[in-house]
Order: sequence, then C-alpha cells, then structure tokens
Amino acid sequence: MKLLKLSLIIGLLTGAFFSFGSDLEDDLDNIESQMESVVQKAQTQYGQDENKESARPTQSLKETVRMALGPFRKMSDEELHRHVEDSLKRSGTGALIKKYPQTIDVVSELLKDPEALPSLSGVVERRDRLWFFVGINIGIIFFGIALRKLTSKDGDGLVARARKGLIRFFFLNVLRIATFVYFFYDELMPAWYIVKDTLKL
Repeated sequence: MKLLKLSLIIGLLTGAFFSFGSDLEDDLDNIESQMESVVQKAQTQYGQDENKESARPTQSLKETVRMALGPFRKMSDEELHRHVEDSLKRSGTGALIKKYPQTIDVVSELLKDPEALPSLSGVVERRDRLWFFVGINIGIIFFGIALRKLTSKDGDGLVARARKGLIRFFFLNVLRIATFVYFFYDELMPAWYIVKDTLKL
C-alpha cells in the first residue's frame, strides 16, 4: 500500500507542480530576473570549454531544477502558500484543494525543499532504466490482453465482466506502479518523505 500511495501522490503532485509553474510566471517578474541571472552564471561556470570558444549549458536537469527552485526558498511560508493556492485555483484544481487543503502544504514544502523535486526530475536522466520500464510496460500490456482472454467466459454476465475488468485494471496498474518505484526508488524517496511528513501518513 505504501508503494501505491507513493506513486499516486507523486504523480498528482508532479502534475500540480508543472501546472503551478506555468501559471505563476505572470506573478513573479522579479523572481524571473533572478533566475535568468542564475542561469547565466551556470552557463559561464559549466558551459565554456577550455578554449572559451563557446558557452553551452551542460549542467544536469537536476541542477537546472534546483536553481529554478531557488527563488521559492527565499519566499516566506505565508507568501509561498498564497502563491501556491492562487496558482492551483487558476489551473482548475480549485475543487481539489477545497476537498484536500493539505495539497497546498505539500506543494509548498516540495518547492522549498532543495532535493525533493530535483531528485524527482532525475528520473528523466536515467535513460537506461526508462527504457527498461517502457519495455516492461509493453510486456504488461500483452500480459493484460492474455489475462483478459484467460479470465473471460462466454457465460459471464455484465456484473461478472465488470468485476473481472476492475480487478484486472487494479492488478495491472499496481504492477506498473510497483515497477516504476522499483526502478526509480532513490529518485522518488526525497519527495515521498516530504509528502509523508506533511500529511502525517
């Protein structure tokens, strides 16, 4: 159950974070200038070769995310909570935060933490494991087709088919989630600890 909770919550919060980031741009003009300055410094530090013929940014995605989140860590808790709440409302998740107000706390804590979201973004950099995960997912799709044929019977009624379909759906998705957590456990854990501590799970 912990693996299931972890993956579902991380998936929700990741989507909320990216929609939050796009909505917040109009409200953070002063922060944007700071971020541009940070990126320019990063390009100078990481992008120049020995002959200084070019300046190409070569820092990892994790470092880029970490630098981008820097301005959020300078905001007060009250200011950050207000921005998160306003941005989530504008992104169409107002009903969600009304039903689960802890979402604001979780997103705020994730934005302030220097490691959680950078570590989560590290999933994209694990190309070898991503390919393994994609391959296993393709296998799970074929397994699901075979499982459907094995469990279906001509005499099954509507209720029986719906029940079996629901069981297959949960089984296959738990299998996918467990596989994802297995491959990217280290990248997921920092964000999971914040979610767990904030929600007191």
